[in-house]
Amino acid sequence: IAILPSGTGGYVVDYRGALHPFGIGTSAAPPQPTSVWIGTPRRFAEGVALLGGGRGGYTVEGNGVIHRFTTTKQSPAVTGSATWTDSAPARDIVVLAAT
Repeated sequence: IAILPSGTGGYVVDYRGALHPFGIGTSAAPPQPTSVWIGTPRRFAEGVALLGGGRGGYTVEGNGVIHRFTTTKQSPAVTGSATWTDSAPARDIVVLAAT
């Protein structure tokens, strides 16, 4: 689950990588994201993170592969992502604010 900075809603990622927007309280759900990666029966999503302002973000597969998605503005491309195949898969993803 990733909550918008405004606290009015967010997104839930399912095991396939599909993102489901939701509103909190009486707030409307955020826009349906585009350019979303959808996994296969052997590739599962493990987490979702939003960029500042909720303008897009990333999902991560269990093997560490990161996929970007768009809500209102295209997320920057990912470079240098690590992947692995051992028994300790990725569990989540976090986006840190630039300082």
